[in-house]
Amino acid sequence: EADGDNFYIAGASQTVNTAHVMYILKINKFGDTLWSRNIDGAWAKAVTRSNDGGCVITGITDALPFALKLTPDGNIAWNRTYGTSNIGFYGSIEYLIQGYFIHFVFQTY
Repeated sequence: EADGDNFYIAGASQTVNTAHVMYILKINKFGDTLWSRNIDGAWAKAVTRSNDGGCVITGITDALPFALKLTPDGNIAWNRTYGTSNIGFYGSIEYLIQGYFIHFVFQTY
């Protein structure tokens, strides 16, 4: 859930011989798109709202786990990568009153 009756959706796609493309959409309660954003080379794992009506997304990009904060209008507020490459990654994120709790599980290959 985003602000009011709006929602965030995050996912990714990949076709043969192409990089991942992460899609983030903000939709209203009727399913109408308020805005959308594509980020090349990224794969979303989880999304949660932020206290300002924006959202924070966890995922993987260039074989590195990341967290990305978007403003309510879809602009990037910040983007951070964590850890090292060549890992398996599963992540979740939860908004807490004091801030965010990001949970990463790493598996080295």
